[in-house]
Amino acid sequence: MNDTMVAVIIPMYNSERYLRDCLESVLNQTHTDMEIILVNDGSTDHTKNICEEFIEKDDRIRYMETDHKGAAFARMAGVENASAEHIIFCDSDDEMMPDLVASLMQFGSYDLVCSNAIEEYNGSQSIYSSAMKGADYSGREQMDHFIANMMLKNDHGDRGLFIAPYAKLFKKKIICAIANDLDLRIRYGEDRDLLYRYVLECDGVRMCDFAKYIYYVRDGSSTYKYDPEFFIDANRLRDSLTKAFSMHHLKDTLIPQLNEQMREVYLHGMQYKLGYENGFLIPFIFPYLISQHKRIVLFGAGKVGKSYYKYLKLFPEKKCVLWVDNARAETNIFGETVHAPAKIYETEYDAIWIAISGESGRSQVRRQLIEMGVEERKIMAYAPFSTRLLYENGNILRK
Repeated sequence: MNDTMVAVIIPMYNSERYLRDCLESVLNQTHTDMEIILVNDGSTDHTKNICEEFIEKDDRIRYMETDHKGAAFARMAGVENASAEHIIFCDSDDEMMPDLVASLMQFGSYDLVCSNAIEEYNGSQSIYSSAMKGADYSGREQMDHFIANMMLKNDHGDRGLFIAPYAKLFKKKIICAIANDLDLRIRYGEDRDLLYRYVLECDGVRMCDFAKYIYYVRDGSSTYKYDPEFFIDANRLRDSLTKAFSMHHLKDTLIPQLNEQMREVYLHGMQYKLGYENGFLIPFIFPYLISQHKRIVLFGAGKVGKSYYKYLKLFPEKKCVLWVDNARAETNIFGETVHAPAKIYETEYDAIWIAISGESGRSQVRRQLIEMGVEERKIMAYAPFSTRLLYENGNILRK
C-alpha cells in the first residue's frame, strides 16, 4: 500500500450551491497523491451533474451513490471503497486551504492527527480549536491522559478534542475496526460516535495548532433545522457511547463526562431542533419518540401528563387522540377533556404514553392496560425525562 496516498472523502446531500468551491479547494492541494471519493447521499438537486463535471477534469475523483441515509452512512461507504490507508473527511460546503493535506501528512505515522479549523460566518472568522494544544500523545499513560480529557471543556468552552471529523487525519484500518460498532442510524451527533470510539483504539495522537480547514456556518444549516426525531438520535448516541465507554478501563471517568455532554446535546436539541428555548415550560418530556406512533393516548393528567401534552404540541405529525386518567376523569385541562380509561376501547391509536413519574405507578397502570386487553407493544411505560437536568442556573449552556 502507498504510504503517501490520502483518500479525501466528501459526503454530499443536495450540495449544488457550494460543491464547486469545495472540490476546487481539494483539487488545489499541494499534496497530490490523493484519491477523492465523492459519496452522493441521495441528492435530489444537481449534485451529480457537478460531480460528473469534475470527474472529467481529474482522474483522481471517484463517484458513488447511496440511498439517503445520512452523513455517517455516506462516510463509511466512502471508507469501505478507499484504497488509501490515510483518510480525511471534508464536508461538501466547506473548503481546504492548499496545504492542509500536506500539513496533516507530516505526522502520518500517528493513528490520529488533529488540527484546528477556521469557522466563518457572514464574513467573520474565528478559530475552532481543541483545548489540548499542539503536542503528541503516545504510550498507554499519555493516551489515558488524552482519553480522560477529550470530552472536557476549558474556561473558554473548548473541548479537549473538538468533535467534528474534519481537519483530521484518520487511518482506515482503525475506522474499519470500529465500523460494526458505530450506529449509522444516528444523524445528529454521529461525529461523536465515530471520533470517541476511534480515539479509544489509538496508540498515538498528534495535536496540531494550525488551522487550514474552513468550516462555513450557513444559515439554514441542518444543525439548526427542526427535527421531530431529535431525541431518537440523541438516545442512540448516548446508548452507543455508554456501551463503548463501559468496556474501557477509564469508564468511571468517561461515563460521567458523557452524561454531562449529553445534557448539553439534549439542551441544544430542545433549543434548536425542537423550536423552543425554555425547557422549564415543559418540566418533563417523553424520552423516546417512535416515528410510526402518530396517534397517542396519554394516560395520566398530573404534572407529567400536562408536560407530555405540551410536548406533543411540538410535533405537527403527532396528535393526542385521547387523554385519560383514573382520578381526574371528566376534568378539563388546556381545553382538553380528560376521560376515564374505558374510553380507550372506543379510540384508534398507535401508542399509549403512561405519564406517571413513579415506577410503581407506571407498573400499576401497565398491568391495568394489559388487563383491559391493550397490546403490550403499544404500551410505553418509560420514566419521564426531567428537562431541569439540562439547565445550570437557568442558563442555556454553549454547545
